[in-house]
Amino acid sequence: MMPKFLFILLMIIAGLVVLSSIGPLLSLAIGLVIVYFSFKEFLKTNAVFSKVIWLIFGLIGIKICFSSFPAAFGIIALIFLYFAYKAWKDKESSASHE
Repeated sequence: MMPKFLFILLMIIAGLVVLSSIGPLLSLAIGLVIVYFSFKEFLKTNAVFSKVIWLIFGLIGIKICFSSFPAAFGIIALIFLYFAYKAWKDKESSASHE
């Protein structure tokens, strides 16, 4: 009874961490998209001025990614929730087969 309660409590806390990290997660996603497209365009272009502009955009994207550091806590909590849910389902399926 007590381990099940603690497990549910940990899952609720991890869910709240994920919900509170939605803003930084969106910021991280936007930063990664900027870095990805600026890198692709940097490799595509031949002009030096264009390469400098795409490099600046890429550095701005990297800065956005670094500034959204709290998203790392949300990602870790999301991974914990995934594995906890997977373990919970495996435990229920093995209990129902017995």
